[in-house]
Amino acid sequence: MSFTSRLLCVIIVLNVLFLTWSDPNISKADSHKFLYIMDPYVVHITNAEIDNLMVHCKSNDDDLGDKNLILDESFEWHFRQNFLFTTEFFCTFRSVTPYIDRVIKSTFVTVFDTYISAILCSQEDPGNCYWSVRDDGFYVSKDNKTFPDGWIQRGKW
Repeated sequence: MSFTSRLLCVIIVLNVLFLTWSDPNISKADSHKFLYIMDPYVVHITNAEIDNLMVHCKSNDDDLGDKNLILDESFEWHFRQNFLFTTEFFCTFRSVTPYIDRVIKSTFVTVFDTYISAILCSQEDPGNCYWSVRDDGFYVSKDNKTFPDGWIQRGKW
């Protein structure tokens, strides 16, 4: 894509955003629904069934470092999508033995991208994406109901 084409796309997007925000006929709630993808998000990861879980999450811009989650412990982070809506967070999950950190099982899961934000996360402000790490895999929910109600499996060990 040439520079001119990219510039034209940016101008069109900015015009749409400006018209949406400035149109008195569009309520703030309707504008919010239209622009939900630019709202803040919170990703929550909970260790539901693993004795000793090591998690390392990162995007192309941010590295959240290693987190050691004991059973029923969780962590979260807050962010906004980038302007091009290409924000993705990936996590490496490792089940390890306590004290000697021997890896029992390990896998890599995408915990946030455009599809997950649009379909599997809540559309509140902020949008919440809840992840539950279990013996049989990785589950996501938009409303954090009691498992398994509303949870969708998105990966296996």
